[in-house]
This record gives sequence, C-alpha cells and structure tokens, in this order.
Amino acid sequence: EALCESMNDVLWKQGSNGKKIFEKNTLSLTRGGYVEPLLPPLRHPKFCEDPETPDHMLDMDYLVHDFGAICKHLTKHPKARTVFFDLGASLEFHLGVENPALSLLELYQQFGVTFDHYYAFEYTPLPPARVYEKIPEWLL
Repeated sequence: EALCESMNDVLWKQGSNGKKIFEKNTLSLTRGGYVEPLLPPLRHPKFCEDPETPDHMLDMDYLVHDFGAICKHLTKHPKARTVFFDLGASLEFHLGVENPALSLLELYQQFGVTFDHYYAFEYTPLPPARVYEKIPEWLL
C-alpha cells in the first residue's frame, strides 16, 4: 500500500524536461485513477502551438500514468489482467526515433507493471516474419 501511495508523486513530476505539465487538481479522477484531459488530435498540447516544428510530434510526456492507482488495483485484484493495445502499430513509421509504444512499455515495466497480453493493429499489412524481426527480444 505504501509503495502504491509513493507512486502518486509521479503524476505531478512528469515531463522529460523535469517541468510539470499538469498542476494538482487539473486532472480528472476516475475509478481507474487519474486521467489527462485528452485533446484532439491526441497530441502533446504544445503540438498545436507550432505544428510545423516537430518538437512535440511524438512527445507523450503529457500522458498521465497513474501508477499508484494501477498498483492498488493489481494488489487488490491479484487475478486482474493487464492488456496493452496499440492501434496504429507500425514498427517502420518511427524510423530513426524510439517507437512510442515500446517507450510506454518500458516505462510501465520500470514501475513493475507487466502486460499479460499485447494486441497491435496496423492498417498496412506486413509479412509476419518482418514484424517479428522488429519486436524486441524482451517482448517475445
């Protein structure tokens, strides 16, 4: 329980640059934990300020990860399953930069959350062998 509570501080210290993106009392508290105010087109809020500059194109620092709530839920419900969905799961779109989905998976792993199932959907079909060669070994 104490470990789960200590994770709540992460909500207010997010951002790779160390700056807060959301101040306290600006997030919605749901039964599943805190949720960020999602903005169309589901991009970092700074993306709209200068869409020509790609600084925030794949920046997911604005996403809220309520590890405290996840921890409490998984502790209270040990048979609960964690499922990761990636809609638009191209492994080739992000050439030259780290794949955002893999970054998320690594972040959750750092906080002790491992996923029981992974589902990835991509509109453009690729041969399965080509897909599997791009999946990191730690995910197989």
